[in-house]
Amino acid sequence: MCMDYKTFSSYIEDNIEDYLDRAAVVSIQVLPDIKNNGVVEETLVIRTKDNPQCPVICLTPYYDAYTKGTDKACILAEIADDYFKGVYQPYTVPLGHLMDFEAVREDIFIRAVNYERNKDMLAICPHVRKMDLALTFRVRFYQGSDGLSSLLVDYRMMGHWDISEEFLYEYAMKNTTAKFPPVIESSEDIYTGLMLDLVAQQAQKSGHTREAARILKEDMKKSLRVIDRRSKERPLYVITNHIHLNGATAAFYPGVLKSFSESLCRGGMDFYLLPCSIHEMMIVPYESDPQTAEAYKRIVASGNQEVVRPEEILSDNVYRYTFKTDEISISI
Repeated sequence: MCMDYKTFSSYIEDNIEDYLDRAAVVSIQVLPDIKNNGVVEETLVIRTKDNPQCPVICLTPYYDAYTKGTDKACILAEIADDYFKGVYQPYTVPLGHLMDFEAVREDIFIRAVNYERNKDMLAICPHVRKMDLALTFRVRFYQGSDGLSSLLVDYRMMGHWDISEEFLYEYAMKNTTAKFPPVIESSEDIYTGLMLDLVAQQAQKSGHTREAARILKEDMKKSLRVIDRRSKERPLYVITNHIHLNGATAAFYPGVLKSFSESLCRGGMDFYLLPCSIHEMMIVPYESDPQTAEAYKRIVASGNQEVVRPEEILSDNVYRYTFKTDEISISI
C-alpha cells in the first residue's frame, strides 16, 4: 500500500541524510514554496556547512514516481543526486550577492503574471500593472539545458539597491529583450492538434472516463473550428521567447507586435492574443463579430481548466492588439 503524500514527505525528510555527507548536514526541512498564482508546493531544503548554495527540491515529481512503483531507495538516491547537482551548479549570481545591485543588474528580467491570482505576492514587490496582468521583476541565478531558476525582486531588495521603480522597469525590459529575444512561430494546425490531445490526456488523469474525455475533446474541437477555418487563409502564430519559458512577456516588448503586424499586412493589422500560459500567446486575426472573441475566450478558459498547470495560467481573458495605437487591451 502506497504512503499518502504527507507520510511520503516525512519519510524523505527523515531518511535523506543517509544518502548525504552526515558530517556536513546542518538541517533538513520540508517547507512550503509559494509559486506563481498562489500555488503551494512542498520542497526539500538541505543546508550544509560552508556552502551558501541551498537547492530547493520539489517533492511532487518524486511522489508521482513513487506512486507509479519506483522503489523508495531509488527515489532517495535520485533526490541526493539532484541535490549535489544543484549545489555545484554554475550560478550566474551567487545567492549571497542578491542585495548588491551591481552584482545582479545584468540578470534582472521581467515576467508577466495574473494580477488577481497573485495579489498577496504583488503587495510585497514592485510591478507594473497591465490590464488584468502585472509585469514582475526577477533575478536569474541559474540557466541551463534543464531550465531556469530565478528569485522574485521584492521591496526589501529594492531598498538595498536604492533605485527607482521606473529605472528598474527600463533596465529590466532592456535585459529581457536582449537575453530572452522574442520568437513568433507559425503554428497552423499543429498547435491546436496538440492542445486537443493534451485536453484528453489531462481529463483522463483527472479521473474522467475515456468517454468523458472524448466528449470534452469533441467540445473543444467545436470551439476550435473558427480557428481552423481562419488558418486555411492566414496561418496562426505563437509569440514566445527563444527558450519558451515565461515567453508571454514578449508580447509587451516595445515594438515587437507593431513590427509583426506590419509584416503581415501593408499598413498593419489588428489581431487577437490568446494567453495559452505564462510561456506563450497565440496570435489570430481580429474580427469585429463579438461571437468570435467569445469563442476564443471559451478556448482559453477550457485550456486553463483542463490543460495548463495552475502555476502557469496567465489569464482567462482574450486580448486585442490595435495597430493604430500600438496597444493591447482586453477584448471582451
